[in-house]
Amino acid sequence: MHEILDIIIPVLFLISIFLLFKQNRKKETYSLVNNLERVNGSYKIANFVSTLNPIELSAFELILKNSLANSRTSVDEVNGVMEISSRPYKIQNNMRAEIIGEINKKFTAFSQISDLLIMRRRADFDKRYFEYFVNDRLVAKFKGYL
Repeated sequence: MHEILDIIIPVLFLISIFLLFKQNRKKETYSLVNNLERVNGSYKIANFVSTLNPIELSAFELILKNSLANSRTSVDEVNGVMEISSRPYKIQNNMRAEIIGEINKKFTAFSQISDLLIMRRRADFDKRYFEYFVNDRLVAKFKGYL
């Protein structure tokens, strides 16, 4: 019985340390999301937007505009604003994924928040397609931008 306690106590101690670390990390991320202005001393939405190239900017503005109106942005709308609608389907997918990925990478690097800015989910009408939207936790921070 004494040997079992010698094993259980250290394991419980390690688990409790892990849970405390994880909880502290969650609070830190939550704090950054709610106080974007604090990041790097003077975070401004316009500073982030200035890092986007014209194609990324037009895609971001379309997705943001629709998200602020509580709607999702379809793949066709994103392809249209990126001017890739006439390209083959596979190339559209690759280019769209690359551009959305770059927007998310730039936002993560700029804000130091691990949450994605632009998210996607399967369309309700056809599960083969995706719809894009700005993360619900972050969309309120961009209300004054448009």
